[in-house]
Amino acid sequence: MENKQKKILVITDVDGTIVPKAADISLENLKAAQEIIHANMLLTVATGRCVNATREIHKKLKANVPAILYNGSCIYDYAQEKCLFVEYQPSTVADVIAKVAEKYKDCGILMADLSCYYMVKEDKYLDWFFEDFNIKPSAVKPQDCVNMLKVVITCDKEKSQEICEFLNGIVGEDLKVVCSAEMFVEILPKAVSKGAALLKLVEIINVRMEDVFAIGDYYNDLEILEIAGYSVAMAHAPEVIKKLCKYVVENVDKSLVDVLSIVERKYGN
Repeated sequence: MENKQKKILVITDVDGTIVPKAADISLENLKAAQEIIHANMLLTVATGRCVNATREIHKKLKANVPAILYNGSCIYDYAQEKCLFVEYQPSTVADVIAKVAEKYKDCGILMADLSCYYMVKEDKYLDWFFEDFNIKPSAVKPQDCVNMLKVVITCDKEKSQEICEFLNGIVGEDLKVVCSAEMFVEILPKAVSKGAALLKLVEIINVRMEDVFAIGDYYNDLEILEIAGYSVAMAHAPEVIKKLCKYVVENVDKSLVDVLSIVERKYGN
């Protein structure tokens, strides 16, 4: 398939969508990514990861447009090594973090800016996270939350809903709460989401929303899946995510293969 008429964008979540837990992108997905590029389509990622943690993924995919990072707080152009859009956490998040740390003694708290990860409180999930990514975070206090883009509370999956409800009761009008994984609860600026960032990205790269194929697997993907012309969920996604999507694909190791097939059926061989 060679696309000569339309600018088609394929934008995918990373963890749980094209990358299995503690693994790498499959050869099948890498091959499909190259077929997408060779067909004159556009390819990128929309992820909760930070700049450095996404760099190698973006490179391996040979993605040809900027990436949406930090669940929508940043649009980053790896070709130019600069932010095209960034929204930092408001100063009010420091008080929210302090209250969570006081109430939930056994949870972990992570923050990230454009270059580094920082640990406010350690737990087993953060230990695994930092080991998987070979990261040595700096220890900080909640009041050190300056120019941060990401705030994550880690906990047992049985406690994540309780923490979400607690946070929703204490965040102000400038913040919101979203679960980005079973054990990850994130605090974001109110206007930030992958969907809001996609609205900015399609303007930057001049693509119609109706020609966007978005792939995701969790609640932090909801807004981007709602607005994309074609929405694709992973089979392991929560039911609410699968119900809003036009397509469901089964295998993380073949997710881009399956999406490429959907594109070919829609736009012809």
